[in-house]
Amino acid sequence: TAVERDFALADQRAEPAQELELKLDLTDRDLQELRSLPLLRELTVGRPATRLLRSIYFDTEDDRLREAGLSLRLRHVSGRWIQTVKCGTSVTGGISNPLESEAVVPGPQPDLSLIGDAELRQQISGAIEEEPLVPIFETSVHRTTRRLESAGRGAIELALDNGEIRCSGEAQPLSEAEFELISGNPGFLLDIGQQLLADIPLVLSQTSKAERGYRLARGKAPPLKPQKGERPDLSAVDTIESAFEKIVGAAVDQVLSNWRVVLDSDDPEGPHQLRVGLRRLRSALQAFRPTIDGPCLRRIATNARDLARRVGELRDADVMIDDICRSVPVAETDERDRSTLLRYLDEQRNHVREDVRAELKHPRWSTFQVELALFTRAAHWREESASAKKLSKPTAKQGQKALEKTWRKVRKYGRSIRALNIEERHAMRKALKTFRYSVEFFMPLYPGKASEKFFKRLKALQDVFGYLNDLAVAERLKALCAEERSPEEGSLRRRAVDQVLAWHACRADNAWLDAQKRWKRLERTAPFWQ
Repeated sequence: TAVERDFALADQRAEPAQELELKLDLTDRDLQELRSLPLLRELTVGRPATRLLRSIYFDTEDDRLREAGLSLRLRHVSGRWIQTVKCGTSVTGGISNPLESEAVVPGPQPDLSLIGDAELRQQISGAIEEEPLVPIFETSVHRTTRRLESAGRGAIELALDNGEIRCSGEAQPLSEAEFELISGNPGFLLDIGQQLLADIPLVLSQTSKAERGYRLARGKAPPLKPQKGERPDLSAVDTIESAFEKIVGAAVDQVLSNWRVVLDSDDPEGPHQLRVGLRRLRSALQAFRPTIDGPCLRRIATNARDLARRVGELRDADVMIDDICRSVPVAETDERDRSTLLRYLDEQRNHVREDVRAELKHPRWSTFQVELALFTRAAHWREESASAKKLSKPTAKQGQKALEKTWRKVRKYGRSIRALNIEERHAMRKALKTFRYSVEFFMPLYPGKASEKFFKRLKALQDVFGYLNDLAVAERLKALCAEERSPEEGSLRRRAVDQVLAWHACRADNAWLDAQKRWKRLERTAPFWQ
């Protein structure tokens, strides 16, 4: 039975085991839709089991386990208590990959002596020191579990939870799904996840049950923070394969983290960083061609491009308000004209934001999210790429080729920079962006002042091109503000647009001259990779 399996598993996990879970936040309606899928019944082995699970989470009064990335819970199952200790409890882009140790304990109190792994037991003891463990919060969920198998490829436990988190008389609803890989490789988890979730609106979890409980217990949740792209931790010992996983993995983390930020926050940095993450992902895939390539990678690149265009609509709305209109000194515009324009643009942005959020929740992106979440672990791209021998070569030469290729494209436009028309300037801006991402990807292979100096000058040039692109976006203000609710309001908006565009027009020529100077400065800087 399911209960017997839990107790047997607890005995087996005296030694820690590494879990791999795909975690989703679903509405009650989505849970019902998932339960009713014919494919789910076809994959299910045995009978589904539904149980009421009560779990109590313990920590010190000052949350020392939480601060150390540890969790300790006691779960009551059919009259017995199972103690579970987890290390590495964070959830990133729907993926949970903790180290877990379980044991049956006599009652509803922790017993650290029963933690089978000495190192994990020492981590817990070292974190709490002499502080007593006290109950912080508890969860109560009805969990339905199924064992999913397909053609002997492996086994997955699907847990559908519906219940609540409780603390000090307060309660918060909890509805989620967890796909845990029991046996087989992560590619099996990817395939099953994509098949089952293809037509269901998907929101990947970014927080564990434990973290949600702490937030309820402590009375507030930290604000969602947009995630910027990070330079991968590359070194000379990295192979092409490991460098690819690090670079693409960092881009994927940026995409999935900011995906949730856009859904749950109005912070304008969210759509900006989501679009940047999608572009970094495309640039990373391009940087490793043709050594690593194939239909699945081309499909990911196409999806990233298409989604970036949709998210770009919200980013452009933010730029119009924050970077174009609000950047103009108040003294340069009429106060009434300005407030009328900003109020109108803010209303338009709200409409665009809702459209973009609806797009991000649309089932058409569900399989894309699952593929990204499991990308580096499933590594299905290996089957379509070069031989294992090529993938095991040092990545330095691959990085040098990528830098040289993107640099040549930038120089092609730069040689005739003074004669570039509007379309060619836009093309040079995009080439600069791709080149900058390549530089960020492979800079760690060339530590020192030369690479930092080159990057600093490249970034300064790209910033100027970014401003020039914002001015191109600003030209849409005239068409956007053409609609009139009343003749008076329309007149006020148009007058404000004229004032804003006139102010930026005075700076556009100087910005273009500045771009030409900064290009010459960059062109004279020795390429650090040569």
